[in-house]
Amino acid sequence: MARANVAAWEELDNIDYFLEHLARAVERGDVARESYDRLAPRYLQRRQDLVEIIQGPTTQVAEEPPAAQPAYVRGQPAVEPATQPPPRTTAAPHPWDARPTMPAASSREPLKWTTVLTFTGAFLVIIAAAIFAVATWDLYSVVFKLVFLGLLTAGFYVAGSLVRERLDLTGGGIALTVVASAMLLFDGWIAIDGYNMQGAWPWVGWLLVCTLAYWYTETRIAGSFFGVLGATAQIAWWWLLGQGLGWQASPRLAGLAVVALLWAVASRLAYDRKPVASLATVLQWASPVLFVGVTVGLVLDFALGDVGWVQIISAVVAAAASTIGIDMLRLPRGLGSPLQLVVFVAVLGAAMPGAEVGHAVVMFVAAVAWLVHEAYRGGWGYGALALLAEAFGWLLLASRFEWAADVTVAVLGLVAVSWVLAGVVIRRRAPAKEPGALAGAESLEVIATAGGWLLLAASSLAMPFSREVLPLAAVDVAARDVALPGLICALWFSAAFLRRREPEGILATGVGVAASFYLLAAVCAWVVPDWHSALYASALLGLAAAWLALRVVTERFLGMPKTVFGVALRVATLVIVFAGVMASEVFFDARAWQVALLLGLAGLIWLADALTSEERPGLIVSAALFVACATVAGWWHWDAEAAGIAGASTGAVLAAGGLAARSRRGWRDAWPWGAALAALAAAAFAVGDVGSLAAALALAALAWAFASLATPIPEGAFGAAILGSLALLSTLAHIDGAPWITVVALSSASATLLVPSALLRDGKPRRTARALAVAGLALALVHVLVGLASKAGGATGWADIGEQGLAAALCVLGGYVTVGSMLHDLEPGIYAGPVAVIAAYWVELGAFDLDTLELYTTVPAVYVAVAGYWWASRDIGRSVPVLTDMISPAIGLIPPLLAALGPTTPQDAARHALWVVALSLAWIGAGVGLRVRAYFLGGVGALLFIAFWRTWVYLMSFWWLLLGIIGIAMLVVALTWERQQMIVRTTSRRVQDALSDWR
Repeated sequence: MARANVAAWEELDNIDYFLEHLARAVERGDVARESYDRLAPRYLQRRQDLVEIIQGPTTQVAEEPPAAQPAYVRGQPAVEPATQPPPRTTAAPHPWDARPTMPAASSREPLKWTTVLTFTGAFLVIIAAAIFAVATWDLYSVVFKLVFLGLLTAGFYVAGSLVRERLDLTGGGIALTVVASAMLLFDGWIAIDGYNMQGAWPWVGWLLVCTLAYWYTETRIAGSFFGVLGATAQIAWWWLLGQGLGWQASPRLAGLAVVALLWAVASRLAYDRKPVASLATVLQWASPVLFVGVTVGLVLDFALGDVGWVQIISAVVAAAASTIGIDMLRLPRGLGSPLQLVVFVAVLGAAMPGAEVGHAVVMFVAAVAWLVHEAYRGGWGYGALALLAEAFGWLLLASRFEWAADVTVAVLGLVAVSWVLAGVVIRRRAPAKEPGALAGAESLEVIATAGGWLLLAASSLAMPFSREVLPLAAVDVAARDVALPGLICALWFSAAFLRRREPEGILATGVGVAASFYLLAAVCAWVVPDWHSALYASALLGLAAAWLALRVVTERFLGMPKTVFGVALRVATLVIVFAGVMASEVFFDARAWQVALLLGLAGLIWLADALTSEERPGLIVSAALFVACATVAGWWHWDAEAAGIAGASTGAVLAAGGLAARSRRGWRDAWPWGAALAALAAAAFAVGDVGSLAAALALAALAWAFASLATPIPEGAFGAAILGSLALLSTLAHIDGAPWITVVALSSASATLLVPSALLRDGKPRRTARALAVAGLALALVHVLVGLASKAGGATGWADIGEQGLAAALCVLGGYVTVGSMLHDLEPGIYAGPVAVIAAYWVELGAFDLDTLELYTTVPAVYVAVAGYWWASRDIGRSVPVLTDMISPAIGLIPPLLAALGPTTPQDAARHALWVVALSLAWIGAGVGLRVRAYFLGGVGALLFIAFWRTWVYLMSFWWLLLGIIGIAMLVVALTWERQQMIVRTTSRRVQDALSDWR
């Protein structure tokens, strides 16, 4: 059985190979198509039998005999790969039941010299014919030229037919027929011009002859090329026919649209008629292309010339023809909708000098037609165009009768709500999806609803521009400016009620609520035009509070989720407060009692909402608003420094109150943190005086301490410690004492913050200790920054601690990191701490003006080695990392070695060389004593390198010769290898070609 399968596979491969190459020979014209049709069925039947032997019998559905199957398709392989079973065949679908598809691209074949020669000759013959028609115009009579060129035309037609049918050379026959077709056009040119025929009519007749000839040739050859030539000739003769009749460009283009429609009808009727099937295929694809071309031509004509009723009618005819044609072609119906835009362009061009009622009527009629098409045929695009046309019609009426802008906006808003209502009616009354039901009911409902929302949104956006009045913008507001916002607000709520409890209805409710704020702003600007900005904001804040209280009612009647609504309104209150404060600063004075009233009112609203809804984040905002209120009040009565102290003290008091009321839900978690954050913000107002800033920061630190004690977030102690540290710095700046006081104070403060880490061990106290330790680390870093600023010359007075102070700060930082890491079991910090101490050592070297490089590199090299041994000693399973063994001698030896080789004076080079020798001997000794290979080899290598480095420089001058020899050798080897590979590939290909036909 296995041998039988092997033999079957081999025979199957041979059949596939034979049929594949036979099909490609037919494609190239080397083998006649009839020969293929006689040979292929037998091999296909044998192939099917072999597949059944290999894979077992296969079940086929409605299988036809092999001879009846299309054995060869132009441009596609004749057989499928042998690894696939025979294809399952079903009854072929009706060609017009499916959307037309583009023919498959033909497989790419190597270009033959015969093909190049044939088509080059054809091109030369066409050029020769053109030269004959032009250059010999006055040398021969018209009759001679017609007879001569006519005989050539007929000869090429006959030769092309004989070559194609008798010799079975498809490519050559087509090329000769192309020459004849070109000569046919030259024949008409010679006759028309030779006998001095004037006007467009002679060309109309001759192009009609060319069209019929080209289409007849297409029915004989079925290659699509001559069908395209005929379609092009028909377009030309129709255009010239319109010119002969004296038509304008627009009617001629409309006539071309009708021609395209006739093509669509003809292709629909002739798709299954054998002689004209290929021509029907050409017209099937040429028709939509012509529709698009007509549309583009009409748009260009409208843009370049005057537009009147003739152009509008032409656009309507073209749009209707394209719709019917695309429907006849069974193309996706939505493809025709972009072509309808030409009607808009025509009406717009005609209405530019002045709109007429007729223009609006055209748009309304078009809207009705497109709605009917959308309802009964579907397609989505026509419904959208209908709504757009209706809106455009109303705009044309507004322009014709000179409506005011706000009246136009109101009308469009009413139209938008009518669309939403239409969508609701369609959804509720549309018949079920069954035979005979409206095909576009679903799309029409979606389009009407979406269009209504978009138009209503556009009307709302146009509302401020309709009267060029924006409420609360220092512009006089009249009663008419209140009526339109009231109408828009009512329209949004009407639309929301129509689509209640649906996503779009919920969105409309939100927009309606936003419109109510605009309406209230307009009313306030109309009734009390000279209020303080904060009072206007207070009125809007009251409306937000009212909506916030009615969120349950809104959810019940309109479907707006109260949770989402509540969040949006809370955000709106903050936006109103911010806008009110900013407007007060611009138009009045933000440091006024009106602003304090606004902030206090907002705090009460947030507090009441938090208490009723039991949502703890609201307490944070309420506390922050109360602190802001106190800050503004302090600023109003005194100055900015007093405002900062007042806000910070208020925050501390509120945080203490939250600590006292921590048993109540929410107060413990939210209220103190809101007060603490607000106290921090308020303290920033006291930056003008360091003494006041110190007091404000201390109060803010107290608020943070209360918050960390009141809540289960002990990490808040970090903020308290940081604020306390900043208060300490402000105090130092205020007293401006001696620099050593700064060093002692900062060192003591950071060390004090590390003490709780040694006393508090478990649970929440442990977390508090960590937070304080991090704050102490930050203070130690600040100490270092002060020292760096002093070293750079950017500090004076209390901050001018100098290099000695910087060294002390670095030592404190290193000790802090080391001790803190040991207390909190952070092993990496144990190795990072000494790095700061090394930096302090470097600073001290700089303070004493010691610039010897080796003094700087030796200590970190020793530190890396000690760190490796320390890391290994902390766990019995560890060994000294190899990386530290390598890095340590590298740090100690490479910098002085490079300094010795660098461009320095001989004295410096000798000094660095001596250091290298000494250090190399030290590392050799350390390697021997500690039995570390990296130390020993590093020392030996550095010692040898420094001993022979001058000899090495001498040898470097001869490297060019060595590199050249190596490069030439590499090239020779590479070229030799490539040559050998080429010989191997050539020999392998020859052997394969020789054995390709073996069994």
